[in-house]
Formats: sequence, C-alpha cells, structure tokens
Amino acid sequence: MSQKLQKPSFLSEYLRSIRLFSKKCVRPSGKELSMSIKRHAIGIGFLGILGYAIKLIHIPINNIIVSSPGKE
Repeated sequence: MSQKLQKPSFLSEYLRSIRLFSKKCVRPSGKELSMSIKRHAIGIGFLGILGYAIKLIHIPINNIIVSSPGKE
C-alpha cells in the first residue's frame, strides 16, 4: 500500500525538478537563435551538396564498371 502512495510523489518530485531545471536554464536571445538556425541551415545545405556531388561522380564510374566491353 505504501508503494502505491510513493509512486505519485516520485512522479511529482521528478516533474518539480524538471520545472526547476528549465527555469534555471539560460535561454538564447533572438539574435543567437537566428544565428544558430542559419548555421544549421548552411550545414544541412552543405551536406546535401556534398551528397549530390558524390552521387554525380559515382554514377559514371558505376556505369563504366557495370558495362564492361566483354558483355553485350
């Protein structure tokens, strides 16, 4: 019986600690947030361009390997 009573208190204590932690956290300003979003967008764009370039280079190489001169 006492274990059933402790579960809600554990949960409420856990939620209370989460609330206190989130209040103590320092949130970024609008300028810092926009700078972070821009950096993430540039990084994602760079990875997309890099993936496209690798695919573009490997397609002709794959076609050369697959279509060997001995096969018709």
